[in-house]
Amino acid sequence: MVYRFAARVWKNDKKTLILPAGYGDWIKTFAYPDKNAVIRTLDGRMFEVKVMNLASDYFLYNSWLDVVTSLKLPDNSWVVFQYE
Repeated sequence: MVYRFAARVWKNDKKTLILPAGYGDWIKTFAYPDKNAVIRTLDGRMFEVKVMNLASDYFLYNSWLDVVTSLKLPDNSWVVFQYE
């Protein structure tokens, strides 16, 4: 079974990406990373980001801006993550 989620890159805040509300549950159930994660694109590029928990919400932090700028993601674009 493949687990995935989509998230929107908002114009006003490209330094962090809020993760879906269920991410905290997924961490417990599927042993998702809760400190550091590696994002690998379909073309093989890899980015290490930090997963941060703040007030019961989870975010991609450190280096998320690098992901957005390197991939040239336009404002209000959607990204789809698949957990391996």
